[in-house]
Amino acid sequence: MHGLQSHGAEGFGRAHAALAAAAFTCLLVASKPGLAADLRPCTQEMLDLQVLPPLEPDTANRLHGLIIEVENRSQSSCQLQSPSVELLPQSGADTFTNSFFSDQALSPSERLFQKRHSALDPREFAHLLVAWISRDSRMSAGCLNRDRLTLSFGLNQPPMLTVEHLWMRICERAYISHFRAGHYVGEPLPAYWMERFLAQPGDFTALPLVAPQSSQTIAVETLSNREMLHDGFELFLDLPHPEFDCPFLVLRRREPDGLTTAYINHCKIMSAEERSQLRIQDQKWTARINISSLGLQPEKLGTVEYNVLSGILQEGKSGYAVAKISVPVRDPRFPILSTIDSPLPACQAGQLHAEKVLTLNDGKWHDAHIYDVTNASTQSCALGGVPRITFSHLEGKSYTWIPSPCPNCADTLFQPRPNGWIDLNPGGSAHFIVVATRFNADAGRFRLICTLVDTIDLILPGENQSIRLPFGVGTCARVNLSAWRAGKYDGDPQNLRYGKSATKQAAPALPKDCAAADFSTLGRPVMVEQADKMGFGLSVSSETIAYGDPVLLHLWIDNKREQEASVMTCMTLDFFWANDFDSYDAYGHRLLKKNAGKNRWRPEPPARETPDTQSSKEECLEPWMCSRNFPITIPPHTCTNGTANGFAYDFTRNLADSYDLPPGVYYVVPSAKLDANMCRATTPRLDPADLAGKLSFSIEQK
Repeated sequence: MHGLQSHGAEGFGRAHAALAAAAFTCLLVASKPGLAADLRPCTQEMLDLQVLPPLEPDTANRLHGLIIEVENRSQSSCQLQSPSVELLPQSGADTFTNSFFSDQALSPSERLFQKRHSALDPREFAHLLVAWISRDSRMSAGCLNRDRLTLSFGLNQPPMLTVEHLWMRICERAYISHFRAGHYVGEPLPAYWMERFLAQPGDFTALPLVAPQSSQTIAVETLSNREMLHDGFELFLDLPHPEFDCPFLVLRRREPDGLTTAYINHCKIMSAEERSQLRIQDQKWTARINISSLGLQPEKLGTVEYNVLSGILQEGKSGYAVAKISVPVRDPRFPILSTIDSPLPACQAGQLHAEKVLTLNDGKWHDAHIYDVTNASTQSCALGGVPRITFSHLEGKSYTWIPSPCPNCADTLFQPRPNGWIDLNPGGSAHFIVVATRFNADAGRFRLICTLVDTIDLILPGENQSIRLPFGVGTCARVNLSAWRAGKYDGDPQNLRYGKSATKQAAPALPKDCAAADFSTLGRPVMVEQADKMGFGLSVSSETIAYGDPVLLHLWIDNKREQEASVMTCMTLDFFWANDFDSYDAYGHRLLKKNAGKNRWRPEPPARETPDTQSSKEECLEPWMCSRNFPITIPPHTCTNGTANGFAYDFTRNLADSYDLPPGVYYVVPSAKLDANMCRATTPRLDPADLAGKLSFSIEQK
């Protein structure tokens, strides 16, 4: 059975109000022979959801229709679950239901899709149709307005699609189809609903979409090759002819996780005759669309996709064209650095001498400004992460908008280096790079001339801690800001020499029992402990991990014995995870765990020492108890990660649960052994040579 429920009745008000709250369900169909029984349901990450312009046939009964098309964009087949449609805002108990609508009234394409057991193969399409009338009738209990529609798969599930600005006036029970096979091709409603709505087959004519290679196509662009979250930006839509009042009919935003929002712009496509009466000439024209004003600004990091569907004229006839663009969206927030085992305080403005040393030019509109900072005091200090800067203008002068700096984002003028803490001994130096980009005022579509930015302020920790530095150009299109880089500017912004000298070498050879293991899923382990009869190694599934994603370490155990052996879940494995390795950043600093002051390690007060002494400290283990301790058996001459035997928890840990891990490069290093007093020596800092060959991974900003 199907059920469409709407709630509440209210006056019509404005003509651009919307529909009744509605929910629609139908029975799932069992998998067909030949389909895997475990064919997974389609998820929003797998799907493209597109809303087509509303059908508005010119009938006395004021019939309306809305088509939602679904494409499987993934590489595997999936099963579409039952659609659930809500019409919002809800306002009480409406009587507009079609709960009596049975499976006996299916359209041909609905029957076809059910025959295929709702399976959607890669790059295949399905669609559903919502139809309603906005004319009072004897069967209606008054008309309602609704302005939003949501689509989810199954009742009480979060919506995958929201349609805004619906402008829906409903005066009868709405029709909502099952999923139908393929694109919408103009298939009418089942006979019962055609009669109920006094509709004709011609009312459901397919929408005339032009081919992509047509001369009447449209194009959509942004001014930057990436945007910053919450900055707001515009889409520039190229149309084959001016449409000053209606540049688009539907604008869709798809977030990186597949969550989709569509905005309907209610305006008609003018015929050639209507256009001539308004003296509109057919010439190429660019419209600027402020997505923030439509509520379609990105809300999540990653690649956000926009689809623009516009009305065009082709040989005097109305048609529709689609344009798409993908926009990388970056986080303007500067990541919080890890806490490290170091006595050095953050550098203060009074300790530092800073100067601009060079400008690298890349044409008229793009340049990099390089700044050296030297510790001019007698005390060591530390700089970390991405420097914080603000832009200064001449007082009393207006200026163009400056976008948020993108922290340590790649640029054609420099490549990022690892994010981390840099120790500055007296006389030590570091440098950073600010890349300014302006719009091309000679040939670009947006000929904005950026106003001059006189100076920048380097902001340091503490109250009123800043250093003013010269800048001298505009930067209204894009700003990229490097992380702190060790040493004075080295003439190597692209890391051509740095990349060769960075700590990296082939991993040590594996024990013979591990050499034949399958590392395709969990990665190749690096042994961190090698006893006579048992070896322990760690791996990461990928050497590059997106910031915010789990950082999973996988434990491998090599039983070298001629007989089976056991490891205890608490006394062996939990103890290993807590005590047998340390994590270091790209500059050799040992990271402190999030619970460093609360965990069972009792650190001694740190000595005031310079980084180059690298002296050891002692940490001692407090008494602790095991609440879950049982043996896991490992066959002889076996190298296992335990996952296949159901011990994934014991053999896998998320390192991000223990450490703050902002974007950067990290190393896993074996810890010193505990002595008889359950104490061990720790090394606050290691030389780069000591990190060579250790398990490493990088975390990158999304």
